[in-house]
Amino acid sequence: MKPLTACNVLALLACAGLGAWAFSETTKAPPVLPERPDTVIAVQPATPPASQSAFRMPPKNTFRQLVTRPPFSQTRRPPRAKPAPKPVVQKPATPPPPAPVAEPQVTLVGIVIHAGKSVAMVRKPGENDLLRLAKGADLDGWLVEGVLPDRLLLSHGEKLLELELTEATQKSTAISRGAAPARPRRQ
Repeated sequence: MKPLTACNVLALLACAGLGAWAFSETTKAPPVLPERPDTVIAVQPATPPASQSAFRMPPKNTFRQLVTRPPFSQTRRPPRAKPAPKPVVQKPATPPPPAPVAEPQVTLVGIVIHAGKSVAMVRKPGENDLLRLAKGADLDGWLVEGVLPDRLLLSHGEKLLELELTEATQKSTAISRGAAPARPRRQ
């Protein structure tokens, strides 16, 4: 246990003194009140004079000074009227440029032309399936603008991208065409 310091001893003595004083006040006898007089004097309630009646609010014009000379203003002058704000004309917001889209990672494998319609065959890296794209199709955010006999045209916003058939693909296509058995023509 810690020894008591001088401040702690003084605080204990002050508390003990206040406690003794409070105890002595509570144990005192209540003060004796003067006795009630035997004679009662009748007091009549005061009646307002006939000229005074119930309170009425004065007319509004009486308070005109409060409006024209505000009491809580140092200059006692009415506040100045603020000029009307100018209308804000907002310029139409220009649309943000389209978000940059990475070029599609595909290989143009071949182009099929049949009955006036062209379809491009493309392959994504790591996939075995071919995608068939015609004019107006979407490829990873790029729009197919056209399918030509030797290339595929893609666009995104202002960008234009051309995917060409590789030489190896063209040679394999030519070989497969030559290897196909000739079909007789109809007359």
